[in-house]
Amino acid sequence: MVWILRSSILQLPYEIQEAAMVDGASTWEVLRRIIWPLLVPSVATAAVLTIVLSWNEFLFALSLTRSGAKTAPVGLQQFTGMYGTDWGNITAAATLIVAPILVLMVVLRRQMVAGLTFGAVK
Repeated sequence: MVWILRSSILQLPYEIQEAAMVDGASTWEVLRRIIWPLLVPSVATAAVLTIVLSWNEFLFALSLTRSGAKTAPVGLQQFTGMYGTDWGNITAAATLIVAPILVLMVVLRRQMVAGLTFGAVK
C-alpha cells in the first residue's frame, strides 16, 4: 500500500501546487483543494486492498484470537461440526460477510482503476 501511495504522490505535478501558491492559496488550501482530490483514487485503492487482504487472513486470525473475539472467517468455521456441516447457514453467513466488500468494490471501482494506473505510466 505504501508503494501505491508513494508512486501516486511522486506523480503529482509540482507546477499545480506552485500555481495555487502564486494565486494566494495557503499550504493547507493547496493540500485540501488540490493534492487531496488528486490522491483520492490512490487512497481508495489502498484502503480497499488493505481491507480485502486483511479480510483473508484466516490462519493468522485463528491463531491469535480468543474464543470471545473472532473475525468473520474464523466465525464461519464454527458452523462445521463433528457430525455434519450446516451448509445453508454457512452460505447465508458467507453471503452476509462478502456483501459489504462487494458493495465497496462496486462503489469504488473507478477510483481503484485510476489509483492502480495513476503511477504506472509516465
